[in-house]
Amino acid sequence: MNRYEKMREALVLALSLLDLKEGVSYKIVSQKDIDFMKAALAEPARNYEVGTAEEQFVRFGKFCNRHFLAKARCDKDCPCYDFHMSGCSCCFLWAQMPYEEGR
Repeated sequence: MNRYEKMREALVLALSLLDLKEGVSYKIVSQKDIDFMKAALAEPARNYEVGTAEEQFVRFGKFCNRHFLAKARCDKDCPCYDFHMSGCSCCFLWAQMPYEEGR
């Protein structure tokens, strides 16, 4: 189950809790359901989930500049290094990485 699906299920469960508050119908929410919602919401956001396309483009550029060497290659600390990618190909890998605020 991907992050989107987990968030969607968590939202459905949260909405059922709101139904309880409104007194629409009695529903039992188990501790397992509550733990599931907390776990889904605790997952870190990925780069593609934060900001507009323009903001993501700027953040990716900063990320790439931090790991880029003058020899037109990534340094060995670059998360893309083992994938032998360059340029925008790295952006797909970066997009799946956890979002780091301020970076």
